[in-house]
Amino acid sequence: MSIFSEHDPIFLEPQITRESAWLEHIPFMFWITNALKPKLFVELGVHYGVSFFAFCQAVVRFGLTSKAIAIDNWIGDKQAGYFENNVFEDFIKNLNSYSSMASYIRADFDKALIEIKNESVDFAHIDGFHSYDAVKSDFENIFPKLKSNGVLLFHDTHEKAEGYGVYRFWDEIKGRYHTREFSFGHGLGIAFLSTDLSLYPDEIKSFILDDEYFNSISAQVMRQGKLISQDFNIQQLEITKKIYTNEINKLRSDLIKYDYMLKDVFSSNSWKLTGWLRGIIRIMRKFKKKIS
Repeated sequence: MSIFSEHDPIFLEPQITRESAWLEHIPFMFWITNALKPKLFVELGVHYGVSFFAFCQAVVRFGLTSKAIAIDNWIGDKQAGYFENNVFEDFIKNLNSYSSMASYIRADFDKALIEIKNESVDFAHIDGFHSYDAVKSDFENIFPKLKSNGVLLFHDTHEKAEGYGVYRFWDEIKGRYHTREFSFGHGLGIAFLSTDLSLYPDEIKSFILDDEYFNSISAQVMRQGKLISQDFNIQQLEITKKIYTNEINKLRSDLIKYDYMLKDVFSSNSWKLTGWLRGIIRIMRKFKKKIS
């Protein structure tokens, strides 16, 4: 028997999708936001805001009183690439839909976190630069801001490309806390900071302790996440197709226009009257080739 109904948060359709390695985890963000009902969510590393706006959408959809703070310098890095200003502009445009419960700090993480009160954050997400040293520093910087029963997400726990070290730091802290991890979508680690599980809602306790329950959540999140990713890719292909179709139609239109222009030239009196001159030019060119 399925533990899900058709109205489960996992099946919520995302309102904002962009090119992102986080697309496959959006259904989990919907689920854990509704289950955890945090007072304050902080995200380190926002980019277009795919995960951040998934949180915001869940807050609004399920009538929660949560607040959210996005922290990024919106400059980028050598792993994610360096951003044009349109990335930040796109984020701000979408943030306007959630201005009553969401805000941002445009600064490096260590400087931005100074503005956040210690032990005030229930739920946080680390998704900045993915080297071992960077993620360790991000963890150490945000840790004092977290409540004793805080929940912390680490993205890219299964990414082992050159320069990526989240998996190493994740391996180090797994023994300190109750943790769960998704292997798909480059990996997502979930750390529950309190050993006193009575401090968490029942759904979260089941997620931590019940392997069958966790596996059901994981499988359904993976299915829904892949559908979201596929739908996004199809949308992008449709956009690309439209662009190329418009370009082809423009080229066809130009070809027809130039064809008519040529016909007008060939039928003009000036073209007819200068025929003898073009004939002389052709003869001179042939003569030049012979003697060269």
